[in-house]
Amino acid sequence: MKAYLAVRREQSPAPSDIVRPYQGEHSRWYHSAITKRAGQVTAAGRNDDVSLTPADPDLLDAVNAAYRTTYATSFYLAPMTAGPRATTLQISPTTR
Repeated sequence: MKAYLAVRREQSPAPSDIVRPYQGEHSRWYHSAITKRAGQVTAAGRNDDVSLTPADPDLLDAVNAAYRTTYATSFYLAPMTAGPRATTLQISPTTR
């Protein structure tokens, strides 16, 4: 799955374990994530199994603020803070 992550905790009050699909509800990986409520994150040479659940709606403004801070000059900022807002997911590690 490919998605844009929010920002590290040091940069924003929004949690860093949030993901939002660029294509919102039209994203294939989003539908898979909602159906399976699981996925895998690859970062820093590691593959980690994670659970994916809808993010707390109270966090969505903070997530948008984090995107605005981090991606202020990016072409992707407007689409990431508008349409896919409702498809924001919380990432949580799973144990093996």
